[in-house]
Amino acid sequence: MRLEDSPSCEPPRPKSGVQLYVERLNARLSKDARRWRPWLVRGLALLCVLGLGYLVVRATLPGPPAGGLDGCLRSTSGAPLTARVRVAGQSIVTASDGCFFFASVPAGPQIVIVDATGQTGEWQRKVDIVADQAVGLGDVTVAFSEAKP
Repeated sequence: MRLEDSPSCEPPRPKSGVQLYVERLNARLSKDARRWRPWLVRGLALLCVLGLGYLVVRATLPGPPAGGLDGCLRSTSGAPLTARVRVAGQSIVTASDGCFFFASVPAGPQIVIVDATGQTGEWQRKVDIVADQAVGLGDVTVAFSEAKP
């Protein structure tokens, strides 16, 4: 065996005060952890069960009453109108045929606002949304010179 491969014969270095403090603290925490671990596990399990229960209850509660709204916009010449339609904080751009559809609008009186590209001003109409039903406006001729409600 070569000298470099032989085990070291140096005496162990004495531990500093900080190292001794950390070792004693670690031993104390390990003892406390053994005593508190079952309670911590039960508490976390209870917290998980309560959170899951809340999510299940929240998912099964019905939301506020809502209905749908659809229609097709036409210009005064009868051509489909490409425009932005807004109602109850929602906004959508009409399809190429001028039609639009809102799947969920809060029930009650709402104002439909139409902003057409290239037109000045906006067109508005008051609509009563019925819960759990789709309100169809049909073909709506939009003239931007109409008075706002």
